[in-house]
Amino acid sequence: MAGTGSDRDFQRPWQVRPCPADFPDVFIREGWRGVELEFGARTAVNKRWLHECGGEALRQRRAEFLKSRTRARKPMPVPAPQRPYPQPSRDELAAIAFLRSPDGGSWAITATGEGDFYFGCTRLSGAQLVERARRKGWDGSGDMLKIASTLALLRA
Repeated sequence: MAGTGSDRDFQRPWQVRPCPADFPDVFIREGWRGVELEFGARTAVNKRWLHECGGEALRQRRAEFLKSRTRARKPMPVPAPQRPYPQPSRDELAAIAFLRSPDGGSWAITATGEGDFYFGCTRLSGAQLVERARRKGWDGSGDMLKIASTLALLRA
């Protein structure tokens, strides 16, 4: 009666649950969680069964099984490249640069990837952005440096 001394560790010999015959197979196929679900024994009993069935050799067979399964898997499919969305026109880029500036209200504008834009929380087309910029006082001109930086930000 070796144990830690608590009353729960004491079991009579006829109360010890014997190791199931298919324990090694279930452990190799399903692992520790599979053994717990299949047999419903507590952790101490599962550890004892693992030791009785070979311990480290059984763990080694489980690792080999997992390696063989990993090699047999198909490679992950590479997703098809996305269709490039239409590039914004020069007027749209200039309007975006204006609306992002302090004069235009410092709006957060991002491309959706489908040819239109998020203007704050609203989804607008390029033409709608140009119209909104004109209502805010944009005269239709645009600094090429600002347009180039806007285009770079939209692509990122």
